[in-house]
Amino acid sequence: MTLMSISLSGLEDGVVYLALSSPKVLRDANIAIVEEVVRQGFRAVVITVSQPSKILVQAYTRHGIDISRVSFIDVITKYALGTEPSPLENTTFVNNPRDLTSLSIAMTEMLRTYPEERTCYLIDSVTTMLIHLSSEDVSKFIHFASAKLGIMEIPLIFLAAENSLSPVLLDHLLTFSGEVITIESPVVPQAKTP
Repeated sequence: MTLMSISLSGLEDGVVYLALSSPKVLRDANIAIVEEVVRQGFRAVVITVSQPSKILVQAYTRHGIDISRVSFIDVITKYALGTEPSPLENTTFVNNPRDLTSLSIAMTEMLRTYPEERTCYLIDSVTTMLIHLSSEDVSKFIHFASAKLGIMEIPLIFLAAENSLSPVLLDHLLTFSGEVITIESPVVPQAKTP
């Protein structure tokens, strides 16, 4: 079951995509992106700052996404719980959203885990990262991630809520991105009245 349609008409190796969505449908946009990435034969590696990976696994499963093709770098669960979470298959937990060093290490380790598979990374979401980090730190991390994955010819998608980014950060994201995708809200049919 697809919530919305997105246009990733052929993920290209090493290309950075900026996916902008209405804040109301950010979660649905995440699901639609992962569904499309997996459909195109990639392993989706979701760096989740917005929602715990356990909740995303349930959402992906409800929408028929093959969970065996999805891995997570979860930077929110440990922080939210305050303790070590129960292990979850294909998931690496980072201590907290401010720990960009551990997040960078987790990305490198994840790259080693699936060396023979075509992978695509999704950062969900830049908007949520700004709750925990300064715009400057987010920009530095995004530059690092896009450079690292670009050199390795791995596509990367940054998901962000439209109109929630400062003009400077948006300019940085646009500079690092090869393509911008605007994700429209799904059309919800109106109830018929007698």
